[in-house]
Amino acid sequence: MSVLVYHSVARGDRDIAVDPDTFDAHLAALMRWGYRFVTVEEVVSWLKGEGEIPAKAVAITFDDGYADNATNALPILEKYRAPAMIFLVENGIGEWNSDGIPLLDEEGRKALLESGLISFGSHSRSHLMLDRVSASVLEREIARGDYRFFAYPGGHSNIEVYRAVERAGYDAAFSIKPGLLRRGDHLFTLRRNVIARGMSLFDLRMRVSYAMHWYGRITVAWKRKKI
Repeated sequence: MSVLVYHSVARGDRDIAVDPDTFDAHLAALMRWGYRFVTVEEVVSWLKGEGEIPAKAVAITFDDGYADNATNALPILEKYRAPAMIFLVENGIGEWNSDGIPLLDEEGRKALLESGLISFGSHSRSHLMLDRVSASVLEREIARGDYRFFAYPGGHSNIEVYRAVERAGYDAAFSIKPGLLRRGDHLFTLRRNVIARGMSLFDLRMRVSYAMHWYGRITVAWKRKKI
């Protein structure tokens, strides 16, 4: 099964921003192709052998917690009754990211929770690259709080980071390495497929099909060969 990761849902030319009409078309296409939306909680239970999900399942996630997740993405998620998890930068409440995109404030977070479709995970305290910080900073950045799931900022991680996140008490953690998930996968190196501006429906279908499984593994093997 595939976990998709979006960021901002807004009009514009930023690579991390997917147009709302495109996001709507993505969810409509997934349903038309027979996919069913499941929660991250259901995915992790399935990975652990503790539950079942549909044969054609897809989970929606968002990284960073942009304000437009509430204003633009939520109405579309509600239209298709699609649950999603948003990985929040905890110190970013009501702030702006480095590209000048506003992050969720408390009111936006409350509206998302009240929808019944949205749950939250941690994207660290300050969105630092965790494989480049000291042990003490790492511990502070990944402090668990009320969250069960974690997503590595920028996908930056290594074995020390994996182990630290697990010790912090999270149930699972997600990367942005492409590929599909299968039962037995390591719960702290889970793959997700990034959706960026300009991706076609063909690109989307690739990211939920078995072709993505082979693409992810070929990419990793190629990188290792070059090292």
